[in-house]
Amino acid sequence: MAAERQALKSNSTDLRQEFGIKHVVLMAPVPGQPISWAFADNALALLLPFVAFAPALGTHISIPDAAWPFVFFSDLFGMVVPGAPTPADVAALGYNAPEPLLSALELVGATPFVRPSVDAGLFGPDSQTTLQIVSYEQDTINPPSENALLYAHLTGDSSGAGFAEVSGAEAVHDLHVSDPSTLLNQIAGRINLP
Repeated sequence: MAAERQALKSNSTDLRQEFGIKHVVLMAPVPGQPISWAFADNALALLLPFVAFAPALGTHISIPDAAWPFVFFSDLFGMVVPGAPTPADVAALGYNAPEPLLSALELVGATPFVRPSVDAGLFGPDSQTTLQIVSYEQDTINPPSENALLYAHLTGDSSGAGFAEVSGAEAVHDLHVSDPSTLLNQIAGRINLP
């Protein structure tokens, strides 16, 4: 959503004016530059084993169903948390899909690409759209420390009023799949939509 707001801003409009959007809640968002993103520093090494080619898809990232839970449901100790889908669940429920290699390389800023950037204050006081960010304590892809910096960068709010960290041993990157009740219980009352 920050990227969409950025594009609209460059066209002298905004989310509320263009689409009537008053409030945005980002859950474990990828930080745009200039916010550092530790995952991107190692992403190329992590992605290379999953590079595949198919005539219909071209070169793409294809994470096997067996590895998918480890990528999105591992805690800071490398353990897959309870409630994570099994590889059979991943296949049966259609959680997994190939991603174009060039898109993945651009997202992490691998050469020759530069990681996308987002202007400071994009959701600041002059914006007609409020922003809140939800982050997860055990997220190995988008950690709370980076998401807190992203929130401050996008809003200009150093108080963290619109930033909510979901805590707990099972608060991993895809918590909304593995334990949606914990997610909803922890953000209830902390995500304020005026």
